[in-house]
Amino acid sequence: MNNQLVKRMNTIGKVGKIITIVVIVLSIIASVAIIGVAITASVLPKDTISVNASAQADVTLNKDVFGGVTDGIVSGVNEDSPEIHDFGRGIFYASAENVDGSAVIHANADMIRIQSGEVVPAIWVALVAVIAFIVCAFFFKALMKELSVAESPFTDGIILKMRNFAIAILSASIISSVCKASISAIFTIGHGFGLSFDFGSIITAVIIFVLAVVFRYGAQLQKESDETL
Repeated sequence: MNNQLVKRMNTIGKVGKIITIVVIVLSIIASVAIIGVAITASVLPKDTISVNASAQADVTLNKDVFGGVTDGIVSGVNEDSPEIHDFGRGIFYASAENVDGSAVIHANADMIRIQSGEVVPAIWVALVAVIAFIVCAFFFKALMKELSVAESPFTDGIILKMRNFAIAILSASIISSVCKASISAIFTIGHGFGLSFDFGSIITAVIIFVLAVVFRYGAQLQKESDETL
């Protein structure tokens, strides 16, 4: 294989490894801080910090920019307007109207009350998401390390690391989605567990896995070529 291309691949691997190590260190520091906050909040009385708030906001979507979409936005918001979304121990609700062709959305938060003790479960769930990210970063670092020393991209080590990284991305994406839904469920009462996946991460994992399959095929061709020579 072209030595210049191999050197570029090794350089990318070395740089990627260094950047990933920095990200991992910062993520570990963040996770330790989260643990500290969670433990501190757990041992303190639940009403150590209380937040009471009420607010109103009007959002206007200009008709010149959004055009006929404003009608759909208004109807969509009003379809859900009879629902009152519990947040903490308060309520949040919204309605919309069409004013001179522009959509005006009225959002209201009525006496939202949150105590520090109620946030503790959300902090622990957030920690799980951070740990999943760190694990995924370790798999990426392993891939970069392999790239930094490989003499060809068509090696079993790189292919294996690509597959592992794809699985790690998929797993981290699922865990992150569950964590987001859990945090939403903690603060939103009476609306169940709404789970939505990050399809961007899923597509990325699929692409990397497909590339690993292609690289496997390339490795087989290279092996056959070497045996022929």
